Amino acid sequence: MPNEWSCEWIYEATLSNYEMYLFNFATHTLKNYNYQPIAVAKLAENAGKFRFLCIARPKFSHNSQSHFACIEVYKPINGFPYATKVHKLDTNIFN
Repeated sequence: MPNEWSCEWIYEATLSNYEMYLFNFATHTLKNYNYQPIAVAKLAENAGKFRFLCIARPKFSHNSQSHFACIEVYKPINGFPYATKVHKLDTNIFN
């Protein structure tokens, strides 16, 4: 069985209502940042795995800067969606 890195991801610039529901349900308990999804990727072979590209804005500190983040979400067949990983994306690689 191939690992998830060798599977085909499908990328979309817009989120469906269902994907927005999954994102909101999975991220409502995340603290410190408000996340705004701007794109989604899903595994072609596994309908339960998603990656959301987001803008992360601090909830409480106005001294912190916003940044890009990738939030991985899993939706079990008979369960609720939940965030499995939150990655802060380093945009300094372009300097």
